[in-house]
Amino acid sequence: MTNDQLRNIIENHQRQQAFHLPAYAAALDELQRREGPSLSLDVTIKRILQAAASRSFLSYGDVAEANGCAWQAVRRQMPKHLDRVLAKAHARQAPLITSIVVNATNRATGDLEAASLSGFIAGAERLGLRVADPNEFLREQQEATFKYAADHRAL
Repeated sequence: MTNDQLRNIIENHQRQQAFHLPAYAAALDELQRREGPSLSLDVTIKRILQAAASRSFLSYGDVAEANGCAWQAVRRQMPKHLDRVLAKAHARQAPLITSIVVNATNRATGDLEAASLSGFIAGAERLGLRVADPNEFLREQQEATFKYAADHRAL
């Protein structure tokens, strides 16, 4: 199966709101393995949930480090990687856990830069979620992620 075919499977599942089907998660995992071999969805999810369990935000660099990578080596892969993490979390009926991954300068506040917030909201909307107020939605997802991590160590 080609990467384009995997992308097509993912897009079709999103369009049909068929997030619960195993083929959706399998396609996400396989596309990540092929296109971003340095970054693991499972490693990133585990690191995000660890931070969330202590009600902490983490940086993109923290995600890279958890995966054994230098930030500069994976910075171009990070948006797609986090979008796949977002999709996998949603498929498992978890909050949008990538909401707590922010720029290092915003680690204390959890604020997202405009471009990052736009990408996060675009990902949520691709998953069929409606967003009236982007900042309010972000804060709701951050709080939901903290609560989820208090009771769950994995997706």
